Parts: sequence; structure tokens; C-alpha cells
Amino acid sequence: MKIRRWWLVTGSVLALSVALYGSYASWALDEFSGSVAAALDWFAVGVIYFFLGALLGLAVDWWRGRKKWTVKNVPDWAWLTAGLWLFGIIGGYVLTSPPYNHLLLLIFPLAYGVFFVGTAFTILFPSIVTPYAWGKPLLDVLFLGAFAGWFILAWHNKKNTLWWRRALLFLIFFVLIIGVAGCLKQMP
Repeated sequence: MKIRRWWLVTGSVLALSVALYGSYASWALDEFSGSVAAALDWFAVGVIYFFLGALLGLAVDWWRGRKKWTVKNVPDWAWLTAGLWLFGIIGGYVLTSPPYNHLLLLIFPLAYGVFFVGTAFTILFPSIVTPYAWGKPLLDVLFLGAFAGWFILAWHNKKNTLWWRRALLFLIFFVLIIGVAGCLKQMP
């Protein structure tokens, strides 16, 4: 089988490995009902790691020379992921006080990515997340639904779904950017 889109493969492998490992650890530490909510949380957390892993796969696609790469044909998700990474680095230098941990700031999305979705939901919907046990799992399901919709549209890659694909992608990254900002605000 010839793999044509390495970014889908590497992103999926990284996201699933984070989600399955986190779910397994949660399952071992909690009863069933709490574990289902924790598994949903870990799968929602895996979304940022999908995009970070997909950057690696995009580099493999570029290296294999699948097509000529120009600024115009780099996917939207790659620009948004790179922007999120830069936002995390620059925001870390602006919002934290010296002495800086330079390595931590350079790998900020990898190190703090597990907190982005939960932090964003707490900032955006505090009246749902905080008082209700079902609030965070419900938001995780909606977030995963938006990601699944984007993933399916990206997999099929049809021109007539471009508007929906971009709308879902911007919704996903809106949540992630709010999460990055919330995590940066809490750093020392």
C-alpha cells in the first residue's frame, strides 16, 4: 500500500497514542463512569497532538516530493499550527517573568498541549464546566465532533467542501488558541 498523505498518518498515530495512553492510565485509576469522561477528555486532548504530528508528516510529504511546494499550496492547518506554536513561544516570553526556561518555551505546545482544550472550555464556558459533571464531557464530544467532521472532509479533500473544512478548522483552532492563552496566563 502506497501512502500518499503522510501528514494524516503521522498526525493520527501521535493523537491516538496520546489518547489511548491517557485513557488507559485513567481507566486504571478510576471507576468506569469517571473513566469514560476521562477517555473523552484524552481524545479531545489528542487533537493538538494530531496537528503537531501532522507537521512532521507534512515534512515527510515534502521530502518525498509528492508535489511542488509553494507558500500557496501549504495546507491551512499547517499555517494555523505553526501560528499556534509561535503564539505560544512569543506569548511565553511576553507573559512570563525572567529567568526564562528557553527549552520549555520552545516546546510549549508539546509540553502543555494536554491542558489547552480543558483550559479553553473553562474560560469560554465556566457556567457549564464548573458546576456540572456532564459539562466538560459534553463539550469534549462537541469538540471531537468538529474535529471528526474536519478530518473526514480533509481525508476526502473535495473542492466543494472547502468552506466547511475551513470553518471547522478555524473553530478548532479558536478553542486551541484560547487554551494556549489561558495556559500562558497561568505560567509563573
